[in-house]
This record gives sequence, C-alpha cells and structure tokens, in this order.
Amino acid sequence: MSTIEVFAVATPARGAFFIMPHPAESAAFSVLAKKGVKSIVSLLEAVEAGKLGLARESEQCTAEGIEFRNMPIADFALPDGKQFADILRLICTDLEAGKSVAVHCRAGIGRSGMVACGVLMRFGATAQEALVQVSKARGVDVPDTAEQRAFIEDFRP
Repeated sequence: MSTIEVFAVATPARGAFFIMPHPAESAAFSVLAKKGVKSIVSLLEAVEAGKLGLARESEQCTAEGIEFRNMPIADFALPDGKQFADILRLICTDLEAGKSVAVHCRAGIGRSGMVACGVLMRFGATAQEALVQVSKARGVDVPDTAEQRAFIEDFRP
C-alpha cells in the first residue's frame, strides 16, 4: 500500500482539490484514482521529474484513468503570469465541473502552494485568506520563499 500524502484544500466548487508532494512510488497513482482524483497537475520540469522517477508519470496516470497535465515551474522560482493564470483557469474549470484535481511539485509546498492559493483566490479568497487556508491544509507554511509569497500577495486573478 502506498504512503502518499494528499492534503484536501476546501473550495466552493463541486470537485475536490488536493495539494501533495510528488508521487514517490508507482502505487500512488492507484491510491489517487481510488480517492477519486481525475486530474493531476504536475509543476515539475522534465529533468526534475526524471530525477524523481516520474519520467513516465503521464503513462502511469493514463493507466489509472487520470488525466495528466504538466505545467512546469522551476523549483523555488516564480511562474510566468500568463502561465500561472492558464494553470488556475484549467484547474478551476475542472473543479467547477465536479472533477477532483491534485496538484504537485517536489514537496507540495512552494510551487503547489502558490497554485493552491491562486485557485482559492479565483474563487474569491483574499491572498491572506488563501495563504492561511492552504498552509493549514498542508500542515506547513506555504509557499517556500518570500518571493513566492509576494507573488501571491500581488496576484490579481
């Protein structure tokens, strides 16, 4: 049995939303499918995914009936504003349609924390409310860096 950590982040949408560290073992995809996850958004760059054993993540998701999207953001970096808005739009559309979505980066704190906060902000939360809610759900302060926090505080969905 996989020991994957998955943290639910409440939204007003019909679908469930999760933030998580990268799936560290192949059995994790079956566990996610059993939890009802229908879409995984990976924020890993290709080289990073390869080093973490996730070069075949798309295939592993497909085998479990999970849609896979890769929207890479460099570790500890800030996303491009348009790319960030695109990620949020896709996730929110899925959530509103009742699809359960999980987002991950390496540790599920920095890049994933920014995306989770952005999703909540698209649903009407302030930056501060989103930071508190995602940090509480994740069990650690998100995101990783002061620059990432400033990005969320300055972001206008």
